[in-house]
Amino acid sequence: MTNVSKISDAYEWSINRLAEALGMSRNTVSKRLRAKNVAPSRKVKGSPVYLLKDAAPALYESDGVKSSDLSDPSKMPPEMRKAWFQSENERVKLEKALAQLCDANEVAREMALMAKAVITVLDTLPDVLERDCGLQPREVAKVQAKIDDLRDQLAEKVMAVPTDEGA
Repeated sequence: MTNVSKISDAYEWSINRLAEALGMSRNTVSKRLRAKNVAPSRKVKGSPVYLLKDAAPALYESDGVKSSDLSDPSKMPPEMRKAWFQSENERVKLEKALAQLCDANEVAREMALMAKAVITVLDTLPDVLERDCGLQPREVAKVQAKIDDLRDQLAEKVMAVPTDEGA
């Protein structure tokens, strides 16, 4: 005759079963359960078994660090924060090497060159419109006013870009 188990028994695991299923050593499982004061739900054949709902969080919860705090370095313990900053430095070096990241000063220089090229064309546009297209001075003055507004907006945007020179 076969043994019939209760469905609730499927959620009560021994230290061996927890270690095997989660890819941890028995010692690690035992140590973490003790550290989090997880009590066995009962004993089966003389060995303690733990409710999965109690054991799993204790096995994966870091020492006082919530999983939501792992993305905020200011809430990490010092050794985790150090590792996080080292990994970020390595990520930045890699992105620079792969040309996915540019130096802020280089970006500012390129933006200045681009703005200079655009402004040069805009400065000559009213003359070209008057000479080559035959626009009247009144119409050229309207175009010049719009160009002046655009230049002012460009200047404001360029001046608003933060630089690391003042830091």
